[in-house]
Amino acid sequence: MNLTGGKKIRDEDKKIIKRATVVAFDLLNTLVEIARPNPLFEIKKEFKIQRNDADFVFQFENAMMKREFENLESLFTEFCKPFGIDPTEANISRMIEIWKMGLEGMRFFPEVPGVLSKLKGMDLKMALLSNIDSSSYNYVLEKFRLQEYFDLMLPSYETHCLKPRPMAFSNIMLRMQTPPGQVVMVGDTLESDIKMAKTLEMNAVLVDRNLSNKDEDIISIQNLEELIELLAKE
Repeated sequence: MNLTGGKKIRDEDKKIIKRATVVAFDLLNTLVEIARPNPLFEIKKEFKIQRNDADFVFQFENAMMKREFENLESLFTEFCKPFGIDPTEANISRMIEIWKMGLEGMRFFPEVPGVLSKLKGMDLKMALLSNIDSSSYNYVLEKFRLQEYFDLMLPSYETHCLKPRPMAFSNIMLRMQTPPGQVVMVGDTLESDIKMAKTLEMNAVLVDRNLSNKDEDIISIQNLEELIELLAKE
């Protein structure tokens, strides 16, 4: 198998990764592909929200993904406040319509069910760490039956803590009673998933499906199937 999309992994890194007893996954765009066009940015476009994308996402995550909402109506009513949108019934209904289309378009990446099943059979503990709102999480939990694969699931709305805050990652080690050197974090985003994990001395593997990572100090793979060989014991 050609690991890391053609990039060679140092032998010492391979040995370190194989010590892992816990594998922690990001969810969105790591295991589950977000529908295109992205519903969040469709809402931004349709309602003419004048914020740069990074600031918009930051405000959305902080307002919507750190606590539980009863339903999508209450979530998007709250969403309107920081962006100065009138929370009329028509506006809320349209936001929900766009959001639901996005949820219905979510799919596991093709290799994901097989990879998760194989990892479960390798005497590894599995954790899920995701920045996600309560309605979306409940939807994907039912659609993809995530509880069948994971020993621990930590959605941000339950922990009240977003990646890349250190506590989001520390929660895994505390709950699993596992030192950082035996945990590997797997995600698709350097800033949210990888850098803080490495700062906390966890192992980290970037899922780089488009082969855009140029940092030789970051272990990256193009396809999650490559994890099987990386984590297999000698």
